[in-house]
Amino acid sequence: MFSTEKLYEQKSENIIVVIAMIAIVILTFVFFGWNTIKSWISAPLIWKDQDSLDVYYLATLPSNESEEDYNIFLEIGNNTNEEIDYYEISFEIEGMEFNYPSFSNDNISAYGLTDVVLSVTTSKDPGFNETKVPQDKLSKLINAKQENVDISCKIKKLESIEGETIVNNTGIFKNIIIIIISLLFGAFGFFGNISVAWLRILLKLLALPAILFAIIALILIAVFANGGSSDSRVDANDAAKKRAAKNYKREANLKAGAVAHGNRRDAAFAQARMDKHMADMIGGSSSVKNEYKRQAQLKAGFIAHGNQKEAAKCQAAMDRLMAQMINDK
Repeated sequence: MFSTEKLYEQKSENIIVVIAMIAIVILTFVFFGWNTIKSWISAPLIWKDQDSLDVYYLATLPSNESEEDYNIFLEIGNNTNEEIDYYEISFEIEGMEFNYPSFSNDNISAYGLTDVVLSVTTSKDPGFNETKVPQDKLSKLINAKQENVDISCKIKKLESIEGETIVNNTGIFKNIIIIIISLLFGAFGFFGNISVAWLRILLKLLALPAILFAIIALILIAVFANGGSSDSRVDANDAAKKRAAKNYKREANLKAGAVAHGNRRDAAFAQARMDKHMADMIGGSSSVKNEYKRQAQLKAGFIAHGNQKEAAKCQAAMDRLMAQMINDK
């Protein structure tokens, strides 16, 4: 049997451990932020070598915006023979990471090469859609030959325009391993009768990931139990429409900026992305919606190349599909 003094010591120690855990969680959010944490959680333990996409470095050239702004020009080669509508990828260029999400960029073409332009700056206050880079690394890129640039592509997820999942490279396996190890350490710390105080406290602190997972799991179970699966689907649908509306507004601003600068190509592709988000807001049959998105992308390509006749045909097809989407609701 434990003595009263022993039980009091354990209770006091556990209170200290809980306070330390709370402090660790708060400091982690303060120093890293939710976006960095979410990116790490969703990243795989080991990035698999992917042959779905190839990335090629072309050049780094000054932008017209200011002396501190530059554009990095790349090309993506798609080896899947599927037009990719949704993707979560990032480029590693000379030790710098650039996220390239599908919601604000063009589809990756099924054939040939797709142009990529990354906006970077050395300014202390990067503008919208710009990435701050160190001056020394930027200078190295500017002066480097194409074949000497260290570049690779990390692929988290790829989906075709038909909705088929091509690559799904998640961090689930890594997170399961972390939780299992955390659970084992925590069990030793709380129930292992370890006499060394500092080691016992350390093992208890290592139980933090497992404890957080248990708390989140209990919250989710409570939410699903109270809300029901049908309500959850409705909430998910509403959330998707809200994201689409937010992205639509963002693309409208990008289009306005492109029009103001006389950039017909960027304005056309911004309009295509607006059309895709509009389709997501309306809903309807997935096959009709995907065809609408495909026609929007084709229309943007024809406008960018000055082919108004084919662009008009795409617009007519989009009008018919729009009517069908509204009728399907």
